[in-house]
Amino acid sequence: MKIRRLSFISLTLITLFLYSCGDSIEKKLIGEWSDLHKSRTYIFNQDGSCVLTLTVQKNTDQTSDLTFEQNWKVDSGKDPIHLDFIYFEKNNESGKESNYVSPYILRFLSEDKIQIRGPRTFDFKTGEILPKMRSTNFENDDYSNDGDDITSLIRQ
Repeated sequence: MKIRRLSFISLTLITLFLYSCGDSIEKKLIGEWSDLHKSRTYIFNQDGSCVLTLTVQKNTDQTSDLTFEQNWKVDSGKDPIHLDFIYFEKNNESGKESNYVSPYILRFLSEDKIQIRGPRTFDFKTGEILPKMRSTNFENDDYSNDGDDITSLIRQ
């Protein structure tokens, strides 16, 4: 009887320990992340909303912030992790709302540093606008300087 109780208690403690170690990707992502120069800041909220702020240099001594509200979701079952930004747009004439998905990939470099890579949307060699297709890896390829958006972000 004592052996069963001891085994049950041990199994329960091990299970609790394992669950406490494994925060979900969503929980790890929640918070504020900025690039090294703080020219791009993402705030991932628990409710699935996200605010992106871009600081744009207007001239040598002036900057301006552009802010975009969007939603986000991850699919941690994919390798690399899929991160989708969902934008909503309303047509003023028809009143119809549309949403657009911008497909990114995500990887954690440490607890406080991530890297995201956005879709390649423009071919600088041909001038062609491309459909938003998700990158498949973080490796440099023939198109790495042709509009791919690879950004390292640090938790603030």
